[in-house]
Amino acid sequence: MPDHNLIRLDVESAILAGKIVGSRFDEYGTQYLVEGPTFDDRMILVAVRFAAGELVVITAYE
Repeated sequence: MPDHNLIRLDVESAILAGKIVGSRFDEYGTQYLVEGPTFDDRMILVAVRFAAGELVVITAYE
């Protein structure tokens, strides 16, 4: 995330306040694309999936 000038709080904010805008299935399960605002109101995309009952962040970008 440092390469994209994003911090953990930005990603958490986007996931909590955002919406799912896409999904796809691969050999690891379903991956969701969440679009939402960062802590300072920039819009970002966060790719996530559920694994073993936990939410796993795959990547985040503007």
